[in-house]
Amino acid sequence: MDKKIKCTQCGCDDLEEVIFPYKANLIQTAIGIAGESFQYDLDEELYTTTYICTKCGHFEFFNPELAKIILEDRAENARIQNEIIKIDEQVSDKNNEIKNIEQQINSISKQLESIDITIRQSNELKAERQELRNQLDIIKNDIQTLLKRRDSLKQKNEDIEKVG
Repeated sequence: MDKKIKCTQCGCDDLEEVIFPYKANLIQTAIGIAGESFQYDLDEELYTTTYICTKCGHFEFFNPELAKIILEDRAENARIQNEIIKIDEQVSDKNNEIKNIEQQINSISKQLESIDITIRQSNELKAERQELRNQLDIIKNDIQTLLKRRDSLKQKNEDIEKVG
């Protein structure tokens, strides 16, 4: 055994690997697995290493492969969560852009209502307003793309938790 393990019953670190009358099968209902591992589908071919505490006789069951899977899933979930946070920040920034553009469009619309405006100024303002509306459409499409990506990531995160 290359890692230091301790008895969960008494804390003793003198554990001896044993054949637990037979290889212990990781069936959740049979051994009452607690903690995060209850989420993991444990088939009958996945076995654990069994140790006995030399001080109190308590049996300990270890499965480094399952622990590795759990850690990988945690890392993937954390990566996905970070990406979701970044997407939410991008959506927020784009919503702020939309507000700014809408304010500019409203300002232009008010200027166009002026009776003192020349035809040239009116045409320039209308062209600018149309350009801003086009930018608005692009930003709204970008937001929809980001939201779809976020939903996809959330679904992937849920799938990882279900599979695990």
